[in-house]
Amino acid sequence: MADILYPATTIEVECVDGKKRILSEDMYKNRLWQYVFENHKSKTNSKLLIDELEYNCNRINSIYDLASKGVHTSIKKYELTQCYIYTYLLIGDLLRIKKEKDGK
Repeated sequence: MADILYPATTIEVECVDGKKRILSEDMYKNRLWQYVFENHKSKTNSKLLIDELEYNCNRINSIYDLASKGVHTSIKKYELTQCYIYTYLLIGDLLRIKKEKDGK
């Protein structure tokens, strides 16, 4: 998703937290956050935008942690199901923002 919505760049970008970074290929979470930050329609309501970004960032981290758990130990079926569901919901949120951006 990050490669489609916010491809890696070698140009320094001012990120959500005000820090300047080069959003390289390995920084896929930062690229997704930056995409939401730059394209969410509710920019005028900064509190709502920050809350939504934080929520999405936490979801990305939780999905990553849950998916990574399977590498180090056995993962339970319900944990795998949760990972799929949350990934699906996250992709839906990102696609909704893209749809609004594209005016469709």
